[in-house]
Amino acid sequence: MITPSETREGEQWLSNFAPPDRPTAALLLDSVRIVSENRFRAALTAKLIEVAQNKSIWPVAIYPVHAISTGKQETEACPNAASLTEATLESAVHRGAGDAAPAESNAGLRGKVFPFVPQISFSDAGSALVCSNIIAEVVKTLDSPDVLGPVVVESLRATRVRTVLFVSDYLGSGQEAMRYLRAWWREPTVKSWYSGFAFRAELVTYGLATRAGRRLAKAPPLLRPDIHWIESGLDFESAAWTVDEHQKILALCRQYAAHPSEALGRSKSRGLFAMGHTLPNNLPAILRQDTGPGAGGWRPFVPIGYRRLSPVQQVELADYGPRLSFASQLRSIGADDLVVQTTGERDRKRFDHYARRGRSRTPTIGRARRSTVAKLPACGQHT
Repeated sequence: MITPSETREGEQWLSNFAPPDRPTAALLLDSVRIVSENRFRAALTAKLIEVAQNKSIWPVAIYPVHAISTGKQETEACPNAASLTEATLESAVHRGAGDAAPAESNAGLRGKVFPFVPQISFSDAGSALVCSNIIAEVVKTLDSPDVLGPVVVESLRATRVRTVLFVSDYLGSGQEAMRYLRAWWREPTVKSWYSGFAFRAELVTYGLATRAGRRLAKAPPLLRPDIHWIESGLDFESAAWTVDEHQKILALCRQYAAHPSEALGRSKSRGLFAMGHTLPNNLPAILRQDTGPGAGGWRPFVPIGYRRLSPVQQVELADYGPRLSFASQLRSIGADDLVVQTTGERDRKRFDHYARRGRSRTPTIGRARRSTVAKLPACGQHT
């Protein structure tokens, strides 16, 4: 399969860098996992059906995770829709869902911290709409009064919902999911039900980055749903790079970023994952920016004004996967106990030690220990 750096757009993008930096830039670009829209939709739909059809969790209500407005642009992904009304999104969710997910009036939603209230920003409408459409398909497929689409708190109470399923396309930094969960638990009724063991919360996502998994693992119990994911890692920590390559990539990202605060992605989460419908904003800035750090021109990897691959790129790079690190391969087969954590404070010092001495091999860890990144059942379950 052709690699991203070998495409026409990839070669143009590499021309932004000084010749000595181009091999490092190509390594970064070729380390991005790209999931086609067809694979994403089919896999996430199948995973959601697998989880939602478990009758032991019924009745269940399903909601899309999306950004909560904080006055700043802090969305997990960078989709293409500029704005969206709550009525439009609600219509997208309930379209085709039949009577299983009755639409509520906007007046009935006002004051409730639920997905379609006016306080919510829809700058992430692309991801929210995709997940909402998948939810509608799942509700229609299961065709049960015990499987609901998004409903307001009164409907949750009337149907005695036991489980709330949250759906996301990708958890990069984990900030957006945490903010969304906090908004849910600010609803007094929800908090009361949860504390009284009246219902449980679970989260289904296609991609789960290392940092997001770690953030959710450390969250308070109210903000710690069981997690079901399809692919995990998807960031610098899971890349098959030597220490020297890792350090060069960090330096490259900082040197060529138009905005230093975004050099390593939103919240410095260092993502390496892209989907057909969006480029998440936790990718390094140089992979998604339209302008360079100086006055000179910048040739972006994706079309200017869009945060997604062009149609040609989506065909050429459909389901492209980079070489995985050994730890990521162990995680993919569920061998979490064999994964050696190499990003702790002590090991970061050894990383720096080898980088300063120009060593290009991964330092040997003195003793093996269970990976807090891989051992995500601490914050949920991998199914």
